Amino acid sequence: MTGFVAVEVSIDCEGWLAACPEAEGLAEGAARAALAGTTGSPVVVDVVLTDDAEQQHLNRTWRGTDAPTNVLAFALADPASAYPHPNPPPLAGEGRVGVMQRRRAARPAPVGAPVLLGDV
Repeated sequence: MTGFVAVEVSIDCEGWLAACPEAEGLAEGAARAALAGTTGSPVVVDVVLTDDAEQQHLNRTWRGTDAPTNVLAFALADPASAYPHPNPPPLAGEGRVGVMQRRRAARPAPVGAPVLLGDV
């Protein structure tokens, strides 16, 4: 049985819409595709499309690396704190994607190099 999957996408950086007007829909589609095999309990996933400054701040705070990064993921241990409901669904977590790092990563790669899913 397939579980209920809720995906919320928020855009904290207008650069995403300038670079890719379909960013919100593409991010939601990618998250749903990644969770397509989810079974059992409901799952809620939050995807935040942000900028390099925010990514650098989070990377420095949580990973000790003072540099922007293209993707950060956080597991959310207490679903009730993010989903105020008597029976909150489990949260897979929150993913944050930085626009400029994604654009740099999306540049053509040498033949034979791995390609990142969801390049802008």
